[in-house]
Amino acid sequence: MGPGTVGFYLNIGLVLGPMWEASKRRRALSADDLPATTDLLRFDRLRVPGPDREETWLLTERTLPDMIDLLERAVEEQLPAQLSVLDRETTLRNPEGLFKARAWRYRAWILADAGPSQELDDLLTWAESEGYHAVHLDPIREWATARTSSTRWVLDQSRGSEG
Repeated sequence: MGPGTVGFYLNIGLVLGPMWEASKRRRALSADDLPATTDLLRFDRLRVPGPDREETWLLTERTLPDMIDLLERAVEEQLPAQLSVLDRETTLRNPEGLFKARAWRYRAWILADAGPSQELDDLLTWAESEGYHAVHLDPIREWATARTSSTRWVLDQSRGSEG
């Protein structure tokens, strides 16, 4: 990079609400703290549009006028694929394609948010047999245990849901 050039990345990350809430409690983080990349289930970068699809965005006084157009194009081209992971039903059909090795954690957190279940127990038993550590498993178990039917009802009522 030459003088007067600034390089930067535009990162996109996904952390599930229950996973982030449990992590904030465990680490005594404030409501204003943001997730670190280690908290994310999915991490990607917006790439500079063009044939090379570079990860590093370079900004100079000369490129500044074009940067807004490039950013808009990158968001239009790349963000819809990233947002597709917000649809839980679609994502649960193919978590491996979206989350790779972290797919089991995505599925476990979704299951845990609904409370204890045999499916969650089986998944966590499998994860233990694969060598995943308690640091990943215990928060999922704790979240599921806290999400009993009565707890869910109270939380749903406090959010204004009916049922």
